[in-house]
Amino acid sequence: SEIERLPMKALPMVKAFAPSNAADAWARDGAHIAWSCLGEDCGRVHAPGTTVLDAVTENAAPLAARLSDSRDGSAATAAIGEWVRTLADTTGRPVLDADAYLTPPRGVSASLGWHVDDVDVLLVMLRGEKRFRVAGSRLRSPNPHA
Repeated sequence: SEIERLPMKALPMVKAFAPSNAADAWARDGAHIAWSCLGEDCGRVHAPGTTVLDAVTENAAPLAARLSDSRDGSAATAAIGEWVRTLADTTGRPVLDADAYLTPPRGVSASLGWHVDDVDVLLVMLRGEKRFRVAGSRLRSPNPHA
């Protein structure tokens, strides 16, 4: 996909999650991130020309790539920028940031385990399959949809 082929240095931020994270556990104390980088520095984390797919495969754990950044209105590609603007116009709600989460074909698929996001989240599944579980809005709250 277009996202997988993006060079690391073209992204405002990339986070690689720790392979020790588990989907069935609460987000644990300690480091959840194996490494992170910002902008041009992302091109220095790996060899020049490394793509997002190369990085997630090497890490063998999920990777979050910032595709659109609200701080400066930048987007990794013109198509992603247009999609974010259309989403904001259609919903009437500002889109703060857009991140792509990629998981390796083998290895860990959990980014943080059970946790509470402090912003509204819209998930768009582009390819593959994944089980998403949604709970309430507070730690240890029951699933309101069960």
